[in-house]
Amino acid sequence: MATTPKSQCICFFALILLGIIFDLFIFSEATTLELILTDSPLSPFYDPSLTNSDRLRSAFQSSLKRAKRFRVPVANLNHGNTQSPMTTDIASYLMKFSIGTPPVEAFGIADTGSDLIWTQCLPCKQCYNQTAPLFDPSYSKSYTNLPCNSSFCNPRSLNHPECDQNGSCVYHYSYYDHSHTGGNLATETLTIGEENPITFPNTVFGCAHDSGGTFNHMATGIIGLGLGNLSLLSQLGIRKLSYCLAPNNMNSTSKIVFGEDAVVSGAEVVSTPFRVDFAPEYIITLEGFSVEGDRVEFESASNVSEGNMAIDSGTTLTLLPHAIYDGLVAALDRRIKAPKGKDPDGVLDHCYEFADQNVSFPIITAHFKGADVQLMGINTFYWVSEKVVCLSMIPSKVGFFGNIAQTNFWIGYDLDAATVSFKAANCSL
Repeated sequence: MATTPKSQCICFFALILLGIIFDLFIFSEATTLELILTDSPLSPFYDPSLTNSDRLRSAFQSSLKRAKRFRVPVANLNHGNTQSPMTTDIASYLMKFSIGTPPVEAFGIADTGSDLIWTQCLPCKQCYNQTAPLFDPSYSKSYTNLPCNSSFCNPRSLNHPECDQNGSCVYHYSYYDHSHTGGNLATETLTIGEENPITFPNTVFGCAHDSGGTFNHMATGIIGLGLGNLSLLSQLGIRKLSYCLAPNNMNSTSKIVFGEDAVVSGAEVVSTPFRVDFAPEYIITLEGFSVEGDRVEFESASNVSEGNMAIDSGTTLTLLPHAIYDGLVAALDRRIKAPKGKDPDGVLDHCYEFADQNVSFPIITAHFKGADVQLMGINTFYWVSEKVVCLSMIPSKVGFFGNIAQTNFWIGYDLDAATVSFKAANCSL
C-alpha cells in the first residue's frame, strides 16, 4: 500500500523513538566487555620479541611529547570539541567491536579523554600502519555518509566542519600531541560484545582517510568515551560507565561496564566531582598528596584551581604541575634511602637505583576534592632496567591522571551525579 509523505515521516520518527527506547532498555542494567592491553600476550597483535621495557618506551615518549606540548592549565585551555588531550600509545586498552554489515572486526582504544568514535577506512589518503585490515565502507550495506546539514555536522559537535564536493560532512580532529584524524562523518552499524552481541545501527563515527601521529599499529582507531555529543556514551544514552584496568605486567584482560549497574559501590568507595563544562574530558581537582603521612601541598593556594587535572584512560603516565611535582619528589626522597638512578631513555625524571627489585615503595595518597585515593607502588613506580626504578609521574604545565595510576581500581563515571568514583580492586582476577 502506498504511503503519503506525512505517514512516512511519522513512521521514520517512530523508528527513531523505538531505537532510543531499545538503547535505554539495553543499558538499564549493565553490559560488561573485556579490554585488552595493547602489549599483552592476550592481544591479537602481541609481539613476543619485545621486552616489557620496549613495550612501554613508546608510551612514555608519547606522554613526554604531550607534557612539552602544553603551556597552560587544563581548565584554562581553549577546549574545542574536536581537540582532545588524548594520545594513542602502546600502553593503551583496546575495546573489541565490529563495524558494518557484514560485520568487520575492529579494535578501538577506549579513551575517556575524547568523544569521537573513528576507525581508519579505505580509500586511505594517508594512514598510519595498522595490523588489522582497513575498513572498506564500499563493502558494507549499512554505511552512509552524513550530509552537511546533519545535526552532527555543526560547531556544537565539530570545530570547522567542511563539505566535500558530494555534499557530505568532512571532519578534522586533532590531539594535543599533534596527532590527527580526518575523513567523512558517517553512520554505520556497530556491534559490541561476543557471547551476547548487541547491535547499534546508525551510530555516528569518523571514517578516517587521513590520520597520523603517535597512533599505534595495534589499534584501528578510537572509541571516544568522553562527554561530547559524538561519544559512544552520548549516542547510546549511557549515563554510567566503570572499568577496572589490569596492570601492564599481567596476562589478563581488563573489564569495562556500561549501564545503570556500572555504579562503583561499597564502603571503600570515594568520589570526586568533575566539571561538566569542559567536554569531552572529565576534569577533576587535585588538592595535594601525602607520602605516608607527609602532606605535600601546592606551592601556593592560587595553584589549586578547580579543574586542574584530567582523568584519562588514553594517557600512560601521570602529568603533574611543577607546583606540586617538586614537593612530591622531595617527600619521596625523605622516605626512600637509595642512590639516584637514571632512565636510559631520558623520559622519567625521578629515579632510584637498587641492588634488586625486592623493594617496597611508600604509599602515595592523591587528595582529590572529597576523595583520598591511595596509590600503591604499581600505580606510581616503573622499573626501567633491572636495577633502576622511576616515578611514573613527570612534571608538566598541566595535570593528567594516566592509566598506570588508574590500574587496580574500579573507576566509575556517573554522568547524572557528575562524579568520578574510585575503589581499590585486583583487576587481574
